[in-house]
Amino acid sequence: MSGMEKSVDFAGTQGEGVARMERGVLGSSLNNEKHAGLMLEKLRPEHIYSLNNLSVYRAISETYEKDGCVSFAQVVAVLESRKVIEKIGGISFLAGLLDDAVPADALIKAYCYKIKTDAARRAFEVGAIKLQRLAESPHDSLDVQVQTLRDATATMIADDVEPNGKPTGYDAAEAISFAMDELQDRIDGNVSPAIKTGVKQFDELTTGFHPGELIILAARPGAGKTAAALSFALEAARGGHGCLFFSLEMSLEQLWYRAISNAGLIPLQRFRDPEKLTAADFENVVIKGGELGKLPLWFDCTASITVEEITIRARSQKKNGLGFVVVDYMQLVNVVGGQYREQEVAHISRSLKRLALDLNIPVLALSQLNRQIEHRTNRTPQLSDLRESGSIEQDADAVVFVHRPSMWDESVNKEEAELIISKQRNGPLGSADVRFVQECARFESASWEQSYSIPAQERGRQGETVNDWEWDQ
Repeated sequence: MSGMEKSVDFAGTQGEGVARMERGVLGSSLNNEKHAGLMLEKLRPEHIYSLNNLSVYRAISETYEKDGCVSFAQVVAVLESRKVIEKIGGISFLAGLLDDAVPADALIKAYCYKIKTDAARRAFEVGAIKLQRLAESPHDSLDVQVQTLRDATATMIADDVEPNGKPTGYDAAEAISFAMDELQDRIDGNVSPAIKTGVKQFDELTTGFHPGELIILAARPGAGKTAAALSFALEAARGGHGCLFFSLEMSLEQLWYRAISNAGLIPLQRFRDPEKLTAADFENVVIKGGELGKLPLWFDCTASITVEEITIRARSQKKNGLGFVVVDYMQLVNVVGGQYREQEVAHISRSLKRLALDLNIPVLALSQLNRQIEHRTNRTPQLSDLRESGSIEQDADAVVFVHRPSMWDESVNKEEAELIISKQRNGPLGSADVRFVQECARFESASWEQSYSIPAQERGRQGETVNDWEWDQ
């Protein structure tokens, strides 16, 4: 390795292999301005391993941005003007790049992907060295030291954007081809990206939870937010979508008791007093527990967790088929060093939206409502009832309220409930009738099957009007 190569060889022979791929891509870029544009779209300077190759990359970038084309002579002129042509090995080095050029677009894309991946690996090696130095540096206490290391690790991983396989939006032909292929797959039934909730009317309104969406599920305490979220999570897992459920206020055994109660229609109270479990109940518990144990459903009950740690753990489960994340609930997520609650919630909501986009999955985040609703005559929830609502409304693709009139009016059937969609970027607003089985912490399609309604006014959403949307009744 020459003197101009990086002083710390993180990769050894692996790094030399990456440097050869860089030479192939650079050589192709010197030969073909289309390949130069492709390389500059896929790679940034920090991705390049070899310093010699980095000098050539920068010269190609400067030439392409200035003139819209690339030639051998132009790159030589830029390198000479920067007085680095001799340092990298002169004209003979550039001629060697031409010999290493790869001809095919597909091969260039594959090389660029491997170069970026190796750059991420090297970045984590550098991060590991920094973490080691942090671990060895003096701190006021062991608790402070551990928290510092956790924060540094979470930030390092959260800042790494995981590629989701989608093209960029700058190549219109490639992007529209990708969109049409995805649509055809859905028409043919080859893929089912949306996660159904199991509530018929609600799924008709929303067509399910879609990849990349942040959905807010909000209600006052005791209305059944967790019960609704758990019902949705179980339905997603039964559909083959791996679900990671973060609970910041319940223990692991409590969540599994709720899941078994939900699935087996066993009153939850009997789990609190096992002597009330009948022989038939216990047999049902064993059967449903075995069935649930085979589902791709994971509970994380870390009481004090940051949104960065949520991101880390979600990424780690992606390889296990993760397709859905639930966070119960937003206002309990810890923000290290936060000063103002509005800023903290804004950070949480933006980070959860980014997680949904990066992993290409829907994220369902539960949220509390403020107490204003309790002082109104009409206690139907609305967007302004959200705690710290500004950032939540902005980042959310959909906002859904759990509304149970029996909480305010004893004359109403306790099983009657609504899921009110007050914001939906890609669909109509409206409400779905649901049945709340309180004894089993379960939400399901309403047995009375009333047709869902669309509000006369757009509540908190700009865009299409109600009449712009049609569907079969």
